[in-house]
Amino acid sequence: MLAAYALRGLKAGAVAGVGFALFVALVASPLVAVAEERAGHHDEHAADGEHTGEAAHAHEAISAGPLSVSTAALSTVTNLLGGLGWGLLLGLGFGVAYYFLEPAVPGSGDASVYLLGAAGLLTVSGAPWLAVPPQPPGVEGAPLETRGLRYGLALAAGAAACLASGALYGRLTTAGRGRFVAAGAAALPLAALLALPGLSPPVGGAGPLVAAYRGVVLAGQVGLWLVLTTAFARLHRRGLDRDATAAAAPTAAAAD
Repeated sequence: MLAAYALRGLKAGAVAGVGFALFVALVASPLVAVAEERAGHHDEHAADGEHTGEAAHAHEAISAGPLSVSTAALSTVTNLLGGLGWGLLLGLGFGVAYYFLEPAVPGSGDASVYLLGAAGLLTVSGAPWLAVPPQPPGVEGAPLETRGLRYGLALAAGAAACLASGALYGRLTTAGRGRFVAAGAAALPLAALLALPGLSPPVGGAGPLVAAYRGVVLAGQVGLWLVLTTAFARLHRRGLDRDATAAAAPTAAAAD
């Protein structure tokens, strides 16, 4: 049974990964290239004039050659493979998580799949980004080790908040409280995550490029999780229907 859930997750992750890889290659990567180019121009203007001119001419000579073409092609292939791999990893994790958490997730059928997908988005991306906002290349931020630690702590906080929210909702509905009351109480652990930005010192960069970059990153992750959960819900529903048909076949044969 676990293998079936994991396989559905891998299939859904493959679909989502292909879409995410295309999004990265066609939308996100060009934006990163623009950010890197602006950062490079900023560094050049800060240097000595003669040295800047020589560096610019050298850069133009390199970018005009075949090396830049092969580098761009390699970067595109890397982005495609990376997006597909990330989708497969998320899909596998989602399928396994749904197998163990399905009885505890509120709702039934597709609703429980989408709800767990929203919790996954909040855990993997939402909560960590509150503590460590995505920064484009060239924008000053905290050291890598510090960002990694904050990301891990925020991810754990997001997972704990989602688990606490689900447990609280289940306990209140079991006790006979109304769904709206239970949903309002279950939102409290999630609201506590809004304190995460205050745990990190402010970082530089608040211009339109930074805002556009963060918007693209957010759109990519939301799209990835939406496609993943939609594909998984469809595959899971088909699997349940197939299992029900297989279980009903011996009964029908015995009746005949």
